[in-house]
Amino acid sequence: MRSSLFHFLAGAALVTAVTAHEFLTSVCIYGSPLPECAKYGAPDYDSASPIASKGVAVLPLCRHPKGSGPVVNYKAGQQVSWAFNEGAIHEGGHCEISFSLDDKNFISFHTVLTKCFLGSSPPTINFQIPPTMPSFDSITIAWSWINASGNREFYHNCATASIDGVAGGVMTGYPMVIANYPLPGTEFVEIGEFAYGADPRLDLYNNRTPITLTANGISAGGAAPVNNSTMSSVPAPAATPTATNSPVIPVPAPISTSTGYSVIAPIVSSSAPANTVSVPNLPTTTPVGNAPVTPVIPTTTSAPSTPTTTTPGRKCKPRSMS
Repeated sequence: MRSSLFHFLAGAALVTAVTAHEFLTSVCIYGSPLPECAKYGAPDYDSASPIASKGVAVLPLCRHPKGSGPVVNYKAGQQVSWAFNEGAIHEGGHCEISFSLDDKNFISFHTVLTKCFLGSSPPTINFQIPPTMPSFDSITIAWSWINASGNREFYHNCATASIDGVAGGVMTGYPMVIANYPLPGTEFVEIGEFAYGADPRLDLYNNRTPITLTANGISAGGAAPVNNSTMSSVPAPAATPTATNSPVIPVPAPISTSTGYSVIAPIVSSSAPANTVSVPNLPTTTPVGNAPVTPVIPTTTSAPSTPTTTTPGRKCKPRSMS
């Protein structure tokens, strides 16, 4: 009886640990606790927990060393939908999808700011593999999350993928933002509970310099990426000047959506004008038919009466009206 009770409580503790926060379930992450992923490495039943909390790192980036794989194959331009466990979503937050060749340096190609996971059940992130992605027999694809409320934490799951890309492909993106996680040799960056008014530090995303991923690795520089990134009040980066004989590809600006964040609109062709966010003008009078527009002149109102002056320290009796 005691043995059965012990195993029951132990199992319940494992379920609680796995469902406490969030972890990726659509693919077998490093240390995934899902039964179908056991062939790729030992399970980590605490996969839903952050790798850093309250300024203390408890695990390295990706949580665990790379296991056997790859566990999933993607094609350049493929639309992907990732589901996560039904845990606590901490009122949203910032999420990114990134690639890495060494599990240390990550190039982000999809970003959701402030509203990650909100409005979907189970929690879901939809994104596109960059259409210009080069081919890889093995590359790390990662999800990172900075929660909007609760302890200041950093979450990170990684999986090994193979990519059927394009010949000579070049992908541009940004360095993945790491916050609430202490990195040796770097200044610690904390993002507060922005669900309750703290600064969401969108500047960390606005001020990134583009980087490039080719079959040879990640390098600095490159044109500002034109992709399917999801943003929230973050302007699109300015396009990098090109050669005289090269067409200028406009960089789209965020277009407001009803979901609470903005979506970078895709470029239809190189000659299409860049999308812009319209700013409402002041109200104007619109003519109806051919009728002339008569300007509305505000009516003059009488000046307010001069207030009665009273002597400080003395009470004024009302004047008799008889």
